[in-house]
Amino acid sequence: MLGCTQLLRDGRIGALNEKQQELLDDLSNNTIRLQRFIGDLLLLGTLEAGKDRLNLEICDLNDQMQEIFNYWAPMARKKSLQYELIPAEGSPLINLDPLKLQHIVSNLIENAIKYTSRGEGRVTVTLTRCFWDRRTGSQSVLPLFPLERRVNKKVENAVRIDVEDNGRGIPPEYQEEIFKEFVRLPDSPAGGTGLGLAIARRLVEAHKGAIWVESAGHGSKFSVLIPHRRQL
Repeated sequence: MLGCTQLLRDGRIGALNEKQQELLDDLSNNTIRLQRFIGDLLLLGTLEAGKDRLNLEICDLNDQMQEIFNYWAPMARKKSLQYELIPAEGSPLINLDPLKLQHIVSNLIENAIKYTSRGEGRVTVTLTRCFWDRRTGSQSVLPLFPLERRVNKKVENAVRIDVEDNGRGIPPEYQEEIFKEFVRLPDSPAGGTGLGLAIARRLVEAHKGAIWVESAGHGSKFSVLIPHRRQL
C-alpha cells in the first residue's frame, strides 16, 4: 500500500489534482499508523510470550544516547523547540540492548516533542550516574542519589535517563495508568496506539530497571533507571 501510494504521490504514473493529492496523503499517513500499530502489537505479543530476549552489549551510555537524541533533532527543530542533551559525567559503561534502549528512549522523546507547544517548548534529556538501593525487595526507586552525593561510601550502580518537557503535563490519575496497554490521555493527538509506554515499561523491566513519570500540573519528567552489569 505504501509503495503504491508513493508512486501516485510522486506523479510517476500521471499528474494529480490537489484533491487527489490530499486523499493520497491521508491514505499514506493512515497506512503508516496501521503499520506502526501492527508492529507494536507484534512486539507486545513477543514480550508477553517471553520470546524477545535481550542482546546485551557493553555500551557507552553517552554515545548511545547521543545517537538517539540526534535522530529526533529534526522533529524538535520543526516545532522550534529548545532541545538539549546533558550527558553523564565520564563515560558510563552499562550492559544493555542498544535496539531496546532506542525503542524505550525514542518513545519518551517523541512523546515529549509531540505534547510540547510549538515555538515556546523545551525538551531536555539528562543522563546521571547514581546509586540505587534495591535492598527493600520492591521496585521502588527510592532512596536514589546522584553520584556526587555518596552516602556511606556507596558508589554508582545504575544510570538514570530523564526526558523532561514543559508541555501540558499528565493528570495524577493517569501517571500509573499510562504504562498499561491501550491507555491514552484524553484529547491525545490522533495516530497513537496506546502501546508505546506499555512496551517501554516491559523493555525497561527486562533490563531489571524501572520507569516512572513525575508531573505536577504542567510539564512532565519521564525517568528510566537501568542498573549496571553486575545487577543483571
